[in-house]
Amino acid sequence: MTEQYLPKNINEQGGASTFTSSVATPDIDLAGAGNQLVRVDATAAASQVNLPSAAEAGAGATIVVAKSDAGVNAVTVAAQAGEQILVPAGSTNILAAIDEALTVVSDGGTNWQLVSLAV
Repeated sequence: MTEQYLPKNINEQGGASTFTSSVATPDIDLAGAGNQLVRVDATAAASQVNLPSAAEAGAGATIVVAKSDAGVNAVTVAAQAGEQILVPAGSTNILAAIDEALTVVSDGGTNWQLVSLAV
């Protein structure tokens, strides 16, 4: 089952648009423009977070995906078909440890740039 999360604007001056508390579902589709924060509970199964299109999100939109459980199942972050997550050498788009977080920024076109991967 795929869940879809639409951003809700919290503040007109560019504050966070959406916070999604821990989500426990195999596939999560993010949609809409603006900044988003998603915490994923992958205790029951591996999960994939599907980013919105970079154009729809808008140039400079930031999405943070964090793994909220200590289980062995990974959380993968994926771009839409025909788009890319530009990952620096030695980095990955897979979260394996509790509180590991990945931050990507949209170029407003067809790419997301991985800007941070932290545990």
